[in-house]
Amino acid sequence: MAYTIMVVDDEPEIVHVIQVLMEGEGYSIVPCHSAQEALGHLGEAVDLFILDVRMPKMDGYQLCRKIREQSQAPVLFLTARGQENDKVMGFSSGGDDYLVKPFSYAELRMRVMALLRRAHEYASVPKNELIHYHDLVIDEKRRSVHKGAERIELTDLEYEILVFLVRHKNQVLALSQIYEGVWHEEAYYGVQNTVMVHMRNLCRKIEDDPKNPQLVKTLWGRGYYCEE
Repeated sequence: MAYTIMVVDDEPEIVHVIQVLMEGEGYSIVPCHSAQEALGHLGEAVDLFILDVRMPKMDGYQLCRKIREQSQAPVLFLTARGQENDKVMGFSSGGDDYLVKPFSYAELRMRVMALLRRAHEYASVPKNELIHYHDLVIDEKRRSVHKGAERIELTDLEYEILVFLVRHKNQVLALSQIYEGVWHEEAYYGVQNTVMVHMRNLCRKIEDDPKNPQLVKTLWGRGYYCEE
């Protein structure tokens, strides 16, 4: 199966290098040099998006939010900065992973393969129609979450983390276990911070009072859990 990847960066040489290398691996590449150009291709079938963060007129975060209105395909950010705030912004806008420039092609290839594998494995898992957890209703067919009559807008990873925790109710899960269960790859040093950013965003969206969580609880020093 030939995956289609959209690469969006206002530096033409970066787009060109990624295109040449990834087409050599058998991927089909949609090259774009601005967010506006990328918006014109959103009707096309794309399996993964690679977005530069710093672009004129519309940055990568804004473009990602536009993408999320139409697609749940993985989004990999390219950023010249790796500060915590940049990661929070990226994940909050719907991103799945990030690479700090400069990066090696081997690292880019590894991230791309991991994101595509996770998306494929999740899509192939048999799903029930509805999961009820307290006042949440999770519709696995539509990948939607409602709290009462209100739809909760979650990113792809926030949704998958919530489903993973609910499916393992009454089990305290370490951050590394959550990473391995959702990302479908072995945890490595530093993934705890990545998971914690997604957990904070998830709790902010589903909890009535994020400072006093009732749906996703924390056992300090051990991990997170859902309980009946």
